[in-house]
Amino acid sequence: MRFLFDKKIAEYVDENIWAPAIDLECLESELQGLPVGGERSANVRKQRDLKQKLHEELKGLEGRFAEYLQLRH
Repeated sequence: MRFLFDKKIAEYVDENIWAPAIDLECLESELQGLPVGGERSANVRKQRDLKQKLHEELKGLEGRFAEYLQLRH
């Protein structure tokens, strides 16, 4: 990421996309085997929150990357 884009973009992706995606993956693996109950419900709510956050971040990616993705002649 740092080789293709500036430091600001790389840090943004690390903090706002990569880290939540890793957290989501961990929660998904922890969910397996959890019995129905409070802990399982809390896990599902955390996953929902992370998925909503990622969805919101993805909607704004075009604007963040537009200057890097334009063809110039």
